[in-house]
Amino acid sequence: FPVTISTQNVMVNRTKPITLKRIEGTYRKDRVPKNEIQPTIALNSGAPAELNEWGAAIWNDIYGEYERIGLITKVDLSALTALCIEWGKYQEANDIIAAQGMQIEEPIYSQKGELVGSKTVVNPLLKVASDSLKNYVRLCGEFGITPASRARVSAPDRNPNDDFAEFDV
Repeated sequence: FPVTISTQNVMVNRTKPITLKRIEGTYRKDRVPKNEIQPTIALNSGAPAELNEWGAAIWNDIYGEYERIGLITKVDLSALTALCIEWGKYQEANDIIAAQGMQIEEPIYSQKGELVGSKTVVNPLLKVASDSLKNYVRLCGEFGITPASRARVSAPDRNPNDDFAEFDV
């Protein structure tokens, strides 16, 4: 008899990076790969040009904070860019929805291509805003930005009197 296994609603335990395990206090030398890839720490990376004003603003907030505590690396930058693009799309769609309204008039054309009237429809940007917000929230979980995901991470201790604390690895 063939057996079918459903993959719906299956929780996947993702492997956490060593840096995150150290910050959380769950690091154990016997449970990590011997040669885990250690990405280069990203330094002073400005917001990518493809971000709109809202995306650039959130980039500066997140990148600045994560760089300060040493949690952002070069390989994280594309995922952070995606997060910021989604936030920017969400904000831009909301601005347009605020100007146009939740419903818009859509033209109706005859088979000959002549305008014969219009009908009221739900603004299609509501779907864009909804999808962008869902993607943004999902990506926030990857970066520990939501309250629930942030609760699992604690920042490393910093000695305020140590002038060289920012150089600690």
